[in-house]
Parts: sequence; C-alpha cells; structure tokens
Amino acid sequence: MPMFKKQLIILLLITAAATVSIFYTHYHTSSVSLENKTCITPSGEQNNTIVVYVTGAVNKPGVITLPAGARIVDAVKQCGGLSETADPQGINLAQKIQDEMQIKVPVKTSIETNSVNSSDKNQEKVNINTADATQLSKLPGIGPAMASRIIQYRQKNGAFKTIEQLKNVHGIGTAKLTKIKDRILL
Repeated sequence: MPMFKKQLIILLLITAAATVSIFYTHYHTSSVSLENKTCITPSGEQNNTIVVYVTGAVNKPGVITLPAGARIVDAVKQCGGLSETADPQGINLAQKIQDEMQIKVPVKTSIETNSVNSSDKNQEKVNINTADATQLSKLPGIGPAMASRIIQYRQKNGAFKTIEQLKNVHGIGTAKLTKIKDRILL
C-alpha cells in the first residue's frame, strides 16, 4: 500500500500543478489581452484628436484639442483668432499640426526693430517645429536643401522634443548644431 499511496500523491501533485498551470496561463492571457485592449482603445480614440499648446499673439492662448489633420489656422481660430499685434506672415498658417506641438504666433515687430541693421535681424530665433523652409534657411549653414530635410524629418517623426534631435537630420552634426542652437526654439 505505501507504494500505491506514493503514486497517488504524485498523481495528485501532477494534477494540481497542471490545474494551476492552466489557470495561470488562462488568467495571464486574459490579463494581457485586457492590457492590450486598454492600450489600444484610448490611443485609437486619441488618433482622431490631437492636443497642442498655442501661445503668442492670439486672443485666447492655451492648450486645445483639435481633430487629427488640423492646420495652424484651425488652432488659431479655436484660440479666438489672431490678436492685433500678431504677425501672420511670421507663421505658416497652412502647416499641418501634430500632437504635442507648441505653436507660437509671432508678434509684429515695431518700426524701431525694423530699422535695426541686417546683422541683428539675422539673429532672430526660429522655431524648428513651426518654421517653414524660408525661416529655417535664415539659420547659419542651413540652406534650402537642409531646411527641406528638417521639415521632412519633422513631418515623418513629429515635433522635435529637444534641440539635440536635430542631429538625427542627415547633414546636421555637432559642429552645425553648435552654430545654430542659440538661434532656435522648440
């Protein structure tokens, strides 16, 4: 009998282990499925909207929610339109915006500022997340081709989160970044 009891105990242990394993696998798979569904559902909903921060010369600056594919002009409208001091030529209102982007609407420069010599005017800061090719070309060492690559990188990968990310653009290394980093904004 003792041998029979040992075999019975071993059989019960194996059955218990198999049962625990089945329940654990089922529970773990269900948990993972729920986690994945939780992750997918909100981002699926969020793919239809984007959130941006609008500052500068608008009537009601702040964080706003827009439909995906919206343009800067849509963000400006939602912020109450351009203020009287806004310089609409300083920003590309037709540019598509991306989630987490900051949009700064520039202020008109005064007559005194316009009379400053051209070397001071070239020292204006450029927002690399909103600037068009012409504005980017004002940066030292950035020509039309490099400006185009910056815009393409931005469209493909989203807004720059740090200035250092510019080094990911083909043709911008440490030396070029050092030359322009004091002249760019995010």
